[in-house]
This record gives sequence, C-alpha cells and structure tokens, in this order.
Amino acid sequence: MHEITGPDHGEPSAFAAAQDTKAVGGHLRQEAVKATACGTQPARAESQLMKTALVVWACGVSLLLPRILVAAQAAGANSAELGAVKAKAAQGDVFAQFSLGVAYAEGQGVEKNSPMALEWYRRAAHQGYVGALYNLGVMYGTGRGVERDCAEAVKWFRKAADQGLAAAQFNLGLMYQNGQGVEKDYADAARWYRKAADQGLAAAQFNLGLMYHKGHGVEKDYVEAYAYFNLAAKTIDDAAATREVLERLMAPQQVAEAQKRTKELAVKIEASDTPQP
Repeated sequence: MHEITGPDHGEPSAFAAAQDTKAVGGHLRQEAVKATACGTQPARAESQLMKTALVVWACGVSLLLPRILVAAQAAGANSAELGAVKAKAAQGDVFAQFSLGVAYAEGQGVEKNSPMALEWYRRAAHQGYVGALYNLGVMYGTGRGVERDCAEAVKWFRKAADQGLAAAQFNLGLMYQNGQGVEKDYADAARWYRKAADQGLAAAQFNLGLMYHKGHGVEKDYVEAYAYFNLAAKTIDDAAATREVLERLMAPQQVAEAQKRTKELAVKIEASDTPQP
C-alpha cells in the first residue's frame, strides 16, 4: 500500500507557490516571493515524493504592490512622482502611505530602508488599509526593520485576514499549524486555510488537502483531500503528484465522488469571487 507522507507532525518544509493575482479597482497586483517562516527551520521530509509537503509563506513584503509605484519604477521613479506620493502621505492619504512603505521596503526611487517602510505601513495600517496590515505582519514575521515577533505578526495577519485577504488567511493558518505566535491548533489552521482555499488560493488548497489526508484539525477524508489537491494541482505540481498517489488508496467510487466534489468546490470559488485588495 502506498502512503502519502509529509514533514513530521504536519509541519511545513520550504516551498513557494507562485501566484499572480490581478489588481482589483486598479490599485494592486500581487506577486509571490519566498519569505522566512518566523524563525522555524524547515522540517525533514519523510519521502522523496513529498519533500515539499506543505507551503511556507507563499508571500512576502512585495506580495502587494500598488500600481502607482510599479508604474513609477518602470518609468525610473522620477523625483516629481515620488515627491507627490510623499506629499499625499504626509497629508494622511492612506494609499500614498502604503505606497511609500512599499517604496522604502523595495528601494523603489529611494534608498531601501526597512524601518521607514515599517513606519509608513504602520500609518496606513492605523487607517485599516489591508495591504499595510498584511505587510506589517510580514515585517514582524521576518524581522525586516524590526525585531522578529511572531505574536505581533499574528496580530497584523489576523486584521488583514478578517478583511478577507487570502494571503493573510493562509499565513494565519500556517502559524496556527506551527504554533508560531499562537498556541498550535490544527482546527484553527484548517479553518483559516479553508477561508483562503475557498477564494482560490492554491497554497491553502494544497495544505487543506494534506490536513484532510492526515486528519489534522478535521476528520480524515480522502475524498475531500483529493478534491482540494485537484484544485491546487492547476498551479502546484506537488499537489498533482500527491493526488496521484492518493488515488491509489481510493476505490473508484471514491475517486468519482472526489471529482464531483472538485466541481462543487470550483463552482463555490467562482461564485464567491471575493475581491482581493
């Protein structure tokens, strides 16, 4: 009998899931980059197949990029454009504050300065801007411009997750799964993964599938696991490989049921069409 195995106790090993999310309302675009999981070293994988069984923070500070700075960077980020952003930020314009935070974080038109990025993100976050809430979580989680603090990272990710940001929901799920900044809780991890998975985030679909396979935080269910692997397989190769191994453990009737379930989940995701800020 073939068995799907992952890192010990369901903890993640290093893996970055690529994602490119279209901008909503002309404000942002998203890009996936690797980031460090709050002081946790990748766990040992138990098999060649599942070396990358779970995903570690498929996101980073530059996940959310405002179009104004992307455009300015492409044009050379001239001083007039940057000056206008600074002026608006000083006047309390929340998007300008966030944009200036990105500029300092990424060195776009200014010298890279993580503490300054943190300050402008914080100002935008105090106005509830979801991109700033999320990026503050990453800054605290990775120790960029501030001492690494997983509990503080959880606080900011939760605020962004509560606004429906799938990347923040995924990160929050991962931190509950690993006990980073919060007490380890597989049920809460699965709950946050599901929120992100239901918005179409492949990394969350993959992790949720693994939790159904292992029975971590949810009742073990090969049909649900297969369905979520099916969804994630569109963009994550390891999800496809895992699905194929799982299929060998299932009866034909279960596989048929899982294919039906996949379609049901896909319809649900399409219907939700939750805007990602």
